[in-house]
Amino acid sequence: MKNRMLHYLLLALFTFFISGNTTVSAMENKAFTEPIQGKNSIATLEKVMIAGNEQWITVRGEDKNNPILLYLHGGPGHAEMNSNPRFRLLEKRFVVVNWDQRGSGKSFSPHLNKETLHVERYLADTHEMVELLKKRFGREKIYLAGHSWGSLLGMMEVKRNPESFYAYIGIGQFVDVTRGDKIGYEYTLNKAKEVGNQQAIRELQGIGAPPYDSLATFMQYRKWIVQLGGVFYSPTYIQDIMIPDIQKATEYTDDEKKNYEVGEVILTTTILPELPKYNLLEMIDQVEVPVYFITGRYDYNTPYELVEQLYNKMKAPHKEIIWFEKSGHAPNYEEEQKFAEVMNEHIFSQTYPSSGKH
Repeated sequence: MKNRMLHYLLLALFTFFISGNTTVSAMENKAFTEPIQGKNSIATLEKVMIAGNEQWITVRGEDKNNPILLYLHGGPGHAEMNSNPRFRLLEKRFVVVNWDQRGSGKSFSPHLNKETLHVERYLADTHEMVELLKKRFGREKIYLAGHSWGSLLGMMEVKRNPESFYAYIGIGQFVDVTRGDKIGYEYTLNKAKEVGNQQAIRELQGIGAPPYDSLATFMQYRKWIVQLGGVFYSPTYIQDIMIPDIQKATEYTDDEKKNYEVGEVILTTTILPELPKYNLLEMIDQVEVPVYFITGRYDYNTPYELVEQLYNKMKAPHKEIIWFEKSGHAPNYEEEQKFAEVMNEHIFSQTYPSSGKH
């Protein structure tokens, strides 16, 4: 996932831009999550303790008796609580729990113990969060969705503890960072040649294929994969979706928005060296829950061809790849309406029991 570092560093620059150019009202300085109408609804922004560490979640749904959906954000460190408005349709069918993981977003602390910033700690945190939600809501099972880095955590959690889940949804599914980086580079160079971008060709051929020894070299590559459509389908995704979502987020105070990128950069640079050890093509041969891969046709960030390989290799009670033809690495945001329909109707109807304790 080294080929995602610039995404996070670019986001740091974007949030710096936001903090310098956005007028923040007194209301925005007091964090809250928007209420949901209805006597049985739930909409809370709350702090929980995970392994003795303060972390934050939002819990949102039109009916608190609906099944729980735990959403694992990307990164490491790319908190997505700011995207809660994009989950509004999901809140009709699910109680959506959006969790800022250890050191991310609202869960960032300047006193982070770097010795706890490793993959197995995040896997343990994920399991503890699942158990916390099951106990709090009196459920035997929940739904689990993971995006990008979160899909590594999610896939490992359902492999290790399948009894806790109705289904797993992998969005921009992490598979093999080493091969993924090389596929992304090949796409970018070929695309540069196809469109005749001579500057991109020169720079990409000059740095060669990954892995890269320096951040500066990696940033050169990352600049071009973003510009040449290997990350987002829409060329204006960053300015149309990513930046406004952070600007408008009520769940973060002004200071938390300014500090958003700090945790992201720390977590990304700390955890990235571990990720090549987690090759899911070697680690995941079978899971005991239904699995749905939500896959953008233009995703070269976690390349779709590796997702297909994992899908073909892996045994599961039920498995599907659901293609999003106008998406890259963020199909849940780039095709927001379709994602909600797939979740609310297709996946729900196939996996949620019509009766009995849940």
